[in-house]
Amino acid sequence: MECSIQRPSSNQKDFYSGKQKEHTLKIQVLIDRQTKKIICLEHGRGRIHDFKIFKNSNIKLGKTIRMIADKGYQGNAAKLSLQALN
Repeated sequence: MECSIQRPSSNQKDFYSGKQKEHTLKIQVLIDRQTKKIICLEHGRGRIHDFKIFKNSNIKLGKTIRMIADKGYQGNAAKLSLQALN
């Protein structure tokens, strides 16, 4: 999820999302599908790729865990046994 923010006075390039065409913060939430409990919250500047935010969270997925993710994770699916959403 990307949230719009006011243009920062410094380091504007770090917060600019080319996809949204504005300055943003990205928020990533990992939720257990069965229990609906939040496993991990991570955030990053708008310019950072979704997969990098995930890697920076240092969450380790076991081999029995299946994760459903958007297209931002395609190409990385083999590394994490991900099923990408279309």
